Amino acid sequence: MDIKETLTKFSKYTILHSQYQNAIETVLTSIDTTEECADPSCPMMMGESGTGKSSICKRLEQLMGRPVPLLTADGLENTLPCLYLELPARPTINSVAGKMLERLQIATASKGTSAEGQILTALKRRQTRLVILDEFQNFANKGAAITKAETCGWIKYMLNGSGITFLLSGEPFDKGIIEPLNQVSARFPYRITLSNLKYSADPQSEFRTILGLFSAEIEKLGQFHSDLFLGDEHMSAALYMASGGNMRGIRRLLHAAFKRALIRGDGRLSIEDFADAIKGLYLTNRILRDKNPFLIATREIMKAISR
Repeated sequence: MDIKETLTKFSKYTILHSQYQNAIETVLTSIDTTEECADPSCPMMMGESGTGKSSICKRLEQLMGRPVPLLTADGLENTLPCLYLELPARPTINSVAGKMLERLQIATASKGTSAEGQILTALKRRQTRLVILDEFQNFANKGAAITKAETCGWIKYMLNGSGITFLLSGEPFDKGIIEPLNQVSARFPYRITLSNLKYSADPQSEFRTILGLFSAEIEKLGQFHSDLFLGDEHMSAALYMASGGNMRGIRRLLHAAFKRALIRGDGRLSIEDFADAIKGLYLTNRILRDKNPFLIATREIMKAISR
């Protein structure tokens, strides 16, 4: 078995939990509404690091469809159903516009035509239905009030000029960049908030169900025959204590434990794999860092996560 290939397959395994599904459905609804009403009805999506924002953005890019050849007045080029842009750490209006031109394969701004004008023309020509500005907090949370007002005005101009759905996605950002101007705020009626998963002792709870699905996928990909079930009372509570319900934290821990088991090669996943794996990881949302959740009793874990 190729261990790297197996781990890569596992990294691509996606569970459509309720927040993920709601976010996808909300954005797709916003696209339909924008097109049906001929008026931008856009979404904003906020969530702390590791709650799945970028995964959702990438999934939306896939759902919008692959580029296909299109004959235009300028010749043959590909459609671009989704323009996905991850904003850099210190973006400016000019740098964002430049990145959009680059993604639209426009080398340089033409004389006599603004970058925005070229972007709007290209978006229409290439039949773009969704523009994603990921890591939007880098745009919204920096700069003086006048800079934020300019950014808000730029967004308004792009929305009005394109008639396309823009998704603003990122860690909690200053909604003051949108809210002061009613004409802009009204164009973002869909608001999505992502959070860490909640723990519940109920065997049918979403958290324990998700872990059960991960457990089954590990057994399948690793060709394991383990007695360990990630969705049982003890392991689900231990994994919550380790991750605080943060999906990125859960995935990193599962990857590390799975890798240890694959390298050992005895066809099983053990709690010792998790106890060892967490020693080498710094998980931001971990509860009680001085306690290894995979080396203590269920009662002690429950006490820790109920605080």
